[in-house]
Amino acid sequence: MKTVEISISDWKELISQGKNIPVTIQLHGTSMEPLIRGWRDSVTIVPVTEELQTGDIVLFQRKDGSYVVHRFYQIKGEWIQTWGDNCRFPDEPVPAESVLGIVCLVIKNGNTIWLNTDEQRQKGIRWMNSRFRRKMWFFYRFWKDQAGRVLRKLKRIEQRIVNE
Repeated sequence: MKTVEISISDWKELISQGKNIPVTIQLHGTSMEPLIRGWRDSVTIVPVTEELQTGDIVLFQRKDGSYVVHRFYQIKGEWIQTWGDNCRFPDEPVPAESVLGIVCLVIKNGNTIWLNTDEQRQKGIRWMNSRFRRKMWFFYRFWKDQAGRVLRKLKRIEQRIVNE
């Protein structure tokens, strides 16, 4: 299979021309952790051809022009609301036409995880609706960050001792 490097804006133009081309990108950021790890995991996105289902992970464009991958949470008339798995609250609603594609798979540690299945959507819905899981994830993330700070401080102290 031949692959070509293409920007999201160029891909968006191809979609508007009616071309149904999947694109694989590596995400930057932590808003979809623990499912999708920024700067590590790659995702494949396909243009929207069906009605969105709660729990789908979508690529959309914000008013400021930035592209975001978050989970589809709910629809409110002509607007949709998304929610990043690693975010405390849902995003501000965006126009439904700002959705460019659906993430159909993630490549994580060399393994392919299909995300456009009912089972994966249900896992996403349970994650969004489980305050306990979210609290535990934020608790873990907080203490992981604290431990990292302590370790960095200890390394700086160790460097000072070695340099003296």
